[in-house]
Amino acid sequence: MDLSIIIVAFNNREYLRACLSSIYENSGQQIKYEIFVVDNNSQDQTVKMLQENYPGVKIIDNPANLGFARANNQAMRLASGRYLLLLNNDTFVLGGSLEKMIEYMDLHREAGALSPRLLNGDGRTVQTQGGGWTRKKWLSASPQKVRFISGAAFLIRRDTYKNVGALDENFFFYNEDVDWCKRILKNGWEIHYYPGAAVIHYGGQSTGFIGARAAVEGLRGGLYLVYKHYRYAFPLYVLLFLILLLFFLAGNIIFWPFALDKKVVRGRIAAYGQVLWLALTARYKPKTVKPEML
Repeated sequence: MDLSIIIVAFNNREYLRACLSSIYENSGQQIKYEIFVVDNNSQDQTVKMLQENYPGVKIIDNPANLGFARANNQAMRLASGRYLLLLNNDTFVLGGSLEKMIEYMDLHREAGALSPRLLNGDGRTVQTQGGGWTRKKWLSASPQKVRFISGAAFLIRRDTYKNVGALDENFFFYNEDVDWCKRILKNGWEIHYYPGAAVIHYGGQSTGFIGARAAVEGLRGGLYLVYKHYRYAFPLYVLLFLILLLFFLAGNIIFWPFALDKKVVRGRIAAYGQVLWLALTARYKPKTVKPEML
């Protein structure tokens, strides 16, 4: 098996349908692949849609939302491909991209992981992964060595996965890709950006508030990430984090009377307040970290 494609689904049935169709329609016979869909207790009949329309897909039907990291780990333990591709369910794989990524990785043994070019929903605008300060690399027409790639389309070599270990399940969602990249680099592998292959990522266009729970998990995961990788400088990071958090919290409280969408502002205030409490009480620290996630 050349490639194991792993897609975590949660209430995004029609995007998932389009994603799967793009894989089947835009992939030739040059590579042999399998597809896993891990459903995190979707309430929109995602599993039924898969059973009726995609009998070749291997389904893991979770009874609850186990988070992005844990769900991907479930499938990676069962996967048999030489390469593992973590793919968001709101993506669309463009023609020949899977074959091109495999071919590139076969030729570049030093690369432990790879990201294709990620495009916004218009199919033209390139998404800059990891911040605007690296914008030149993401706009390059030639491959680049990078320090971070997004979990939206994350190709990892099986040997790298076995060497580095699984995703850290102490991240529910967000930041697990940052942690994985740091561990890949720490173990001596390179991470490459390969613009010769392209995937549309519709989620990259979203700039609105992502919801209270997502905000809390993202910020809590950010605290844990700093604690895990920058422990010696941790007090300074936490101080700066608390100052910024208080700034955003105060700003939303002040803005509350003038807000057109008070529900969104209320969600922000609740999220920032909860994360502030987590930070002050150090409840972002996990009780245990499995050795393979270090």
